[in-house]
Amino acid sequence: MCSKARVKTRDKGQNLGGQGSISYQIGHPFDGCRDLPWALRRDADDYGSHNVKTPRPAAYRAAIAEFIKSPQTANAEEVAKRLPALDEGTHLVLSDIDLMEPGLRMWDGHTWFPGLGRRAAQIRALFPDVQLRFLLSLRSPDRLLSDALTRGAKLPDDPDPFALSWCDLVNELRAELPDVPITTWCAEELPFVWERVLRAAAALPPDADVTGKLTPLESVLDPEAMARLDSYLQDRPDFSDEMRARVISLFLDKFAAPEKLEEELVIPGWDDQKHQDMEARYAADVEALAALEGVDHIAA
Repeated sequence: MCSKARVKTRDKGQNLGGQGSISYQIGHPFDGCRDLPWALRRDADDYGSHNVKTPRPAAYRAAIAEFIKSPQTANAEEVAKRLPALDEGTHLVLSDIDLMEPGLRMWDGHTWFPGLGRRAAQIRALFPDVQLRFLLSLRSPDRLLSDALTRGAKLPDDPDPFALSWCDLVNELRAELPDVPITTWCAEELPFVWERVLRAAAALPPDADVTGKLTPLESVLDPEAMARLDSYLQDRPDFSDEMRARVISLFLDKFAAPEKLEEELVIPGWDDQKHQDMEARYAADVEALAALEGVDHIAA
């Protein structure tokens, strides 16, 4: 399913300078994790105490897109003007909704997210001497497609969810950029891994306390249940990530309305059997991806 790709070498490219580090979320509108930069910005003071800065995506996305189209020094300098200074010890969190599928072209009739490796290489060329890590939210291909169709995305030639292998896509990135590690997680598991995703994005150690760790649950639990969950976990600071996930699962089972947890699939011609086949393939694909060198997969 996931063949090993040939590793490429890279040019030095443009240089924005600095000795800091960057976590760069590569994504698309249907990846189930568009709230990451806003969660970090909402608690900017707390993360700022760790020298973590999350600028507004609108401040730099257009400039980065222009650099990708035309990687000239002037365009690199324009990006630099729109970002905080990347001094030693500074960590930036950037998020790019257009990198995976600019102009909503995530399917070209044959391939999912065509040209991603080339565009990602331009990001590395923009920050050649910086410690760079990509962040990627995975999602079951049928749920991704259903969400896209429901929200009016125009996709050619009946996209095939079975043609999307996250393992192959990440393998392509690793071959193009072997010096850039990648952190991944599954959007379906976000309520259980959100705290670790925040730490990974902010480049904080595994034992660091982070704020906003229950944010994904706000849409499925009422305020009273949220308060009870938060209090329960606050009283048990020594719980492991696995134990916290177990508690969250119990609260969801008891207090979340079923309709808030269920996701209706809207794909013409699909039935339960196709969905079951897709779920099995997705699980195997993620398992293969997690075994790739240079990939840190955050699993529930």
